Amino acid sequence: MKFRNRLLWFGFAVAGLAALAVFISGETVIRRIVTDRVTERLQVEAIVLADVLARDRLALPDPGATLEPHAETDRLADLAGRDLGLRVTIVAPDGLVLGDSSVELEQLGALENHATRPEIVEARAAGMGASTRHSVTVRDDLYYLARRIDRDGRPAGFVRLAVPVSELERTTGNYSLKLAGFGFVALLGVALIGYLVARRFSRPIEEMSLAADEIAAGRRDTAIEVGSNDEIGQLGAALNRMTRALSAQIDSLSAEKSLRDTMLDGMSEGLVVVDTDRRVLLCNHALGRLLGFQAEDLADRPLIEVTREHGIIEAFDSVLGRGERRRDVVRLDTDGGRVFELNVVPLKGPDGSLLGAVGLLFDVTRLTMLESVRREFVADVSHELRTPLTTMKSFVETLLAGGIDDKENNRRFLEIIRKNGDRMEAIIDDLTDLSLIETGSILLEPERLELAPLVKELLDSARPKAVGLQVSLVMEIPRGVGIHADRRRLEQVLLNLLENGIKFNKPGGTVTVRAATNGDAPGAVRIEIEDTGVGIPADSIERVFHRFYRVDRSRSRQMGGTGLGLSIVKHLVRLQGGTVRVESRLGEGSRFILEFPAAV
Repeated sequence: MKFRNRLLWFGFAVAGLAALAVFISGETVIRRIVTDRVTERLQVEAIVLADVLARDRLALPDPGATLEPHAETDRLADLAGRDLGLRVTIVAPDGLVLGDSSVELEQLGALENHATRPEIVEARAAGMGASTRHSVTVRDDLYYLARRIDRDGRPAGFVRLAVPVSELERTTGNYSLKLAGFGFVALLGVALIGYLVARRFSRPIEEMSLAADEIAAGRRDTAIEVGSNDEIGQLGAALNRMTRALSAQIDSLSAEKSLRDTMLDGMSEGLVVVDTDRRVLLCNHALGRLLGFQAEDLADRPLIEVTREHGIIEAFDSVLGRGERRRDVVRLDTDGGRVFELNVVPLKGPDGSLLGAVGLLFDVTRLTMLESVRREFVADVSHELRTPLTTMKSFVETLLAGGIDDKENNRRFLEIIRKNGDRMEAIIDDLTDLSLIETGSILLEPERLELAPLVKELLDSARPKAVGLQVSLVMEIPRGVGIHADRRRLEQVLLNLLENGIKFNKPGGTVTVRAATNGDAPGAVRIEIEDTGVGIPADSIERVFHRFYRVDRSRSRQMGGTGLGLSIVKHLVRLQGGTVRVESRLGEGSRFILEFPAAV
């Protein structure tokens, strides 16, 4: 804020505080004066009314008579209250209210006895009494003044006048506000004069400040006009010389910064520079994304706050401690468990002193994953193909060694070779299907399908094999249950699960296919294939959908399985927007549950 503006606001504040002080102190004095004036007025009027009532025995009977509220007394109180603009109350010596200008005649009998009212008690003793309190009758705060009425040397009653406290405060406030306003205006005038004087002297300095801001913002063509030879003029000339001296340096630094920022922002690798105290000096946006921060938030923070990865901390500690470069492979849990190659080199000054270290993170997650998949795939395929190849080779060698002339066994040997060849062909076909599914090369043609006839066809095609293994096939699908899916791929999924249920069943067992709509999600369908077979161990349930995984390898090979069927089932169901899971107990059977969403 400008100096002259501060001076003006300071004047406003002083004027306001002074006005407030005048208002507070003046209100106290004025309140005292107003209260004294009102008291004097009430005293005079109370004396006059007391004299009138002392002579008027009709309105105020003698104390010896029976006293009770009556029309004459209340009428006198009403007339006096109307003429004076006050509340007038006439009270008997024993405290009974005989008349009140604020209360109807019929309601006077319901009023409380006033003998204990503070102003009545004081007036009884001293002739005059006053008090300020809340009136239950009129429901307001009132200032009361009571006068004792004497007749023949004895108290004949009391007359009490009352004025609302709010009227006193309103009168007091009006005077206080006027006094405070006058003081505020006077001090405000003084502040304005000071503002004008300060403006006269501060304008040249303000112009220099604006010119300096423009220079700092890059306006190097800005020059300060020097209009005098005094100290302010000399300051302007010095600023002009400084502008010319800094111009060349600004050009050089701007070019270097632009080049550096462009290089750092264009990098996909994470870059971080730390000093010898392990505090971040510089980093790029790629590193911020890897660590879950904004790059601007990492500056000047300790490296231990930026990342808790032990490998990164250890690499920088090693480089800063030994001054030698370091190369490691680290895994960052903050970015989905991605793997990075970390290269850290020492940062040295012109004199060879160690200034810090520079670290570069290369994302090698995909390369690591592909290498792992490649090794796993080669190992699985090699393992699966080795057995049939070894079998075929051994029987071919047997035939070449003379077994071909063995009429009793040569056809059996050739049948074994053919069987293992078919198994290898099945493995290759399943691998091809799985590769197409995983790469998204399969084009689905979804349509509305009636499940009951489709499943019946599949059961009929699988029945010969089921009869041979003494397994019963059951369908529990009501008519009208339909699904929106690719027919060919849905048949592939269901047939695969049916054949598994038949192969891994027991003689006399059953495979049941059920389907129903999902009540919680209209249009969704749930299909279950349940068997009474050997079941799946609890530790294998999560792995049965992995490639080449078999619960019982010897039985699976004996039945001609490739170990890829359930993996194909999982991918085909997911490809159509559904989910698949299995529930099983060893020795009791398994139930595969397929859930498909409603058609969009």
